[in-house]
This record gives sequence, C-alpha cells and structure tokens, in this order.
Amino acid sequence: FDKGARILGLGYPGGVYMDKEAQKGDVNAIKFPKVNFADSPYDFSFSGVKTSIVNLVHNKQQKGEEINIADFGASYISAVVRCLTENTLKAAQLTGQKRIVLAGGVSANSRLRRVMAEECDKRNIKLFMPELKYCGDNAAMVGVQAYYEYLDGNISEVAYLSMDFNRQ
Repeated sequence: FDKGARILGLGYPGGVYMDKEAQKGDVNAIKFPKVNFADSPYDFSFSGVKTSIVNLVHNKQQKGEEINIADFGASYISAVVRCLTENTLKAAQLTGQKRIVLAGGVSANSRLRRVMAEECDKRNIKLFMPELKYCGDNAAMVGVQAYYEYLDGNISEVAYLSMDFNRQ
C-alpha cells in the first residue's frame, strides 16, 4: 500500500493516507490485474498491480488528465485485498486451518480488515487481528524473531559467513 500511495503522490509511507482517500472512491473504477501462478496457487505477486498503477498514473499525467486519487486508491486497495484474502482462505481450506492471524503494517488497512473478517465469518474461521496501534511495520518483529533464532543457533550459512567476515 505504501508503494501505491507513493505513486499517487501521497508520500512514503502513505498506506494510511491512501486508505483514508480510498474510502471516498469507487473500488470498480479501475481494473487492476491479478497475478496467478498455475503451479503454485497460494503464491502471489503485486508487481503487476504496481506496474499497472505506475503506467496508468504516468499516462494520465502525460495527457494532463486529473488523477482521481480516491478511485485509484480504492481500486488498487481492492485488488491487493482480493489477492491476499483469496489466497489466504484457499490455503486455510487446503490445510484445514480454522484460525488466521492478520499482522504487520498491511493489517492496518481498513478494507483488508473488513473483508478478511467478513470472509472468515462466512467460513467459521477465527480471525486474530491486533489493535490498530500495533499494526506497524514488520521490521521490529522480524528483528526480535531473528534475535531468538540466533540464540537458538538457527543461522543460515550465508548469515554465518557474513558475521564471520565482519569479525575479521
């Protein structure tokens, strides 16, 4: 969401600003692509969606046309949410999971929270979401996990070589 917001001129990080603008927009105004991988149905990529928004915005700018931030934001968010929700629920169904955790910075998005909650309710899946104030960037969480992995000796060869190199 932050990258899409930056493309729309909302700054970085701008996911929260795009979320606010998108609430005034039409989710069907722009059709963004959905990337599927036939050999790996649970994987996803947002590169096509990001490329698409870049091209659409640049095209409008070159023509001197107004960019409807609300519609662009709503449609972009809708495409990302659709992908995240559909793939998560497919994986839960395949594995028989009845619990899903929505976390990290993306979990602050109001549409993602709403759609995921609605879809989980339909399927009798328990959804865990942190309060908004805890939906920050994943960097701190990744750092803490890395610390505990390090203490347990779970170090990849690449990480080990890097640490050894830095000691010299």
